[in-house]
Amino acid sequence: MPKNDKSKKGRCHFSLLGKNQPEIEIPDAPPPPKKMKKRPRVAIVLGGGGARGFAHIGILKVLQENNIPIDLVVGTSVGSIMGALFCDDIKSHQMEQEIKNIKHHDILDLALLKIRNGLFTGKAIQNYLHRVLKTQNFEDLKTKLVVTTVNIETGELFPIETGPIAPAVNASCALPPFFHSVRLYGMELVDGGVTDPVPVELARSYNPQLVISVSVCPDKIPGGKATNLFSRFMRSYNVTMNRLAKIHAEQADIVMKPEVEDVSLFDFSSKYKLYQAGIKCAEVKLPEIMEAINRIGIEV
Repeated sequence: MPKNDKSKKGRCHFSLLGKNQPEIEIPDAPPPPKKMKKRPRVAIVLGGGGARGFAHIGILKVLQENNIPIDLVVGTSVGSIMGALFCDDIKSHQMEQEIKNIKHHDILDLALLKIRNGLFTGKAIQNYLHRVLKTQNFEDLKTKLVVTTVNIETGELFPIETGPIAPAVNASCALPPFFHSVRLYGMELVDGGVTDPVPVELARSYNPQLVISVSVCPDKIPGGKATNLFSRFMRSYNVTMNRLAKIHAEQADIVMKPEVEDVSLFDFSSKYKLYQAGIKCAEVKLPEIMEAINRIGIEV
């Protein structure tokens, strides 16, 4: 959690785990966003879904290799992680390498001391992003990124597009009861997917010419009996998230749904399979995307 730094009025620090990790300086409020110089051509919305978000990388790889001009990325939960990697100007071949590099402990760090607040602290996410990203602030990314969080005290969606990336993405991934909430900008923030797993409406507020949504919530919920409290909770959570994701994703001009039905929320062993599912989905949808781009008159 941020701690007040009396030596710097109006500022606080967010300490990262690990040796020799620099502290991230966080203002009391996010800096005011700069207006985009041009109307975004293509906006892509990357939805939440835990480990299933590895499919996002496959989709982004195909779009990048086919020169689809993405000017805006809106990410929720795992979509905010993959969006940060993409907007940091990671090339398509580097994306595939990152699939091999990323490990479950880069995202999931057990909260041994404060487990009542969640199974995972989320600080591993910050360490990972601080290590792999070339830039640490939204304003310096090559492509505009907006990540969504929810103020758990008011229930309101709180998008973040300025300031330090790592704590904002941590907050966007802070899904109760699995991850600790994040105290940031004077608010208690949790996963943006709590209210909107695929925030197409937010993307449209930036007035892009074309909106592509990517939902990695499966359409079908695995059957069988829910035999204990945890399995009943997960079944209920999946039903709610999947229905919300379907409703919001379909508000986009083009909807992408990679096949992720048989992969659970924290199944990192399937990351390459998910990556390939993303590639396959994007290749199938590419003619539709190209047709829409040509119809609108967007130059590729």
